[in-house]
Amino acid sequence: MFRGGMKSPFSAFVIITLVALFAGAVYYLFFSSGEEYLGKQLTLPGGKIYSASNCIDSDENLGSEAYYNKGGVSEKLPDGTRATTYDYCSGSEGQVSEQVCKSSLGGNGKLTRSQNISNCPYGCSDGACLKSPVSANTAKSSYLEPIGWTDGNAKFEVTGAELGKISAPPNLVSYEKGVSYPQGSEINALVLTLRVMTDKSGCVPLDTRRVLDEAGNMVSPNTKSFSFPDSGGCFAKEKTTYSNQRVIFVVPESMSDFIISTGGQEDIYIEVVLENNSLRILNLSQPVPGN
Repeated sequence: MFRGGMKSPFSAFVIITLVALFAGAVYYLFFSSGEEYLGKQLTLPGGKIYSASNCIDSDENLGSEAYYNKGGVSEKLPDGTRATTYDYCSGSEGQVSEQVCKSSLGGNGKLTRSQNISNCPYGCSDGACLKSPVSANTAKSSYLEPIGWTDGNAKFEVTGAELGKISAPPNLVSYEKGVSYPQGSEINALVLTLRVMTDKSGCVPLDTRRVLDEAGNMVSPNTKSFSFPDSGGCFAKEKTTYSNQRVIFVVPESMSDFIISTGGQEDIYIEVVLENNSLRILNLSQPVPGN
């Protein structure tokens, strides 16, 4: 033993080892240049500050390309739970609200959620700027009969339509083997624009279908589900109105007349027909005057 209160070499080694392990853990949590979290490799602004308890931006590593990608920010709330806010379109679909992580006031390095609102030169769809312009040959609705219905926890209204070449938004699904619609690729589509008004919170169903033939066969839209800014998906808040919800059907270029079933309690049938380079939207389920 050592006299005069000196510790043994073994005790000193243990203390040094523990201090080194603690320092390594602190560096790993707060100063690593990238971190595997929720299956994504993340590099935060500045390349050094990171904390699993603060703020995580899913597409920060994309740089300027993030505006063409629908991402989201996950942030730890004061009660210890996490909340995710997704990118969404704003300004009548001409802007994107890009969710980002920024250093909080005071310069303590803590990251908190913020947002950058940017103009989209070619428009915005489903939380991402479009990379190319909509074709000049795209026809838009010039005549619209009142069309409204109820489905699940929400009421719906058709507010417009367009037909022609568009840039594919994220997450379109395909029902043809070997066919896909990458984001930004050019597709020929019929696009219905809906206003969705919720009564209760929950997932809002997308039951709209396109009628294929006189036998009544139908196909679902290539839009997999609604994409609300609160959740990035079909989950909506109660007593909330969501405008400009786009429902996309990829269609052959030769088609100019479409029958749509709304689904829901009323299951209204709609005709969308191209006439003189504009679209007429007709409610086939309303009574004919004089009958």
